[in-house]
Amino acid sequence: MAATYDSSLPTDKDRVRLLIGDTDTGNSLLEDEEIEGLIDSAEAVYDTIPLCLFSIVNDPRKLQILRESTGGGVNLVEWAELIYEVAPRWEYK
Repeated sequence: MAATYDSSLPTDKDRVRLLIGDTDTGNSLLEDEEIEGLIDSAEAVYDTIPLCLFSIVNDPRKLQILRESTGGGVNLVEWAELIYEVAPRWEYK
């Protein structure tokens, strides 16, 4: 599995990565296949965003990657609470 990102945003996957802030492919939180699978199962590409965010919050490995990639500067409890507050808003876009 791999993580790729093109800042010219040619694909839905790239746009989702940008919107969830997962653009550092050296420390990606989601694999391309995970994002593409969620895109395929969603009615609209923006429906993928809360699913991706919930996936990150609910996976200790992904949270550890987030912590390490920020030098431990992320309070994971606060980050998770923010995601649970913000992600449902994307369901109505």
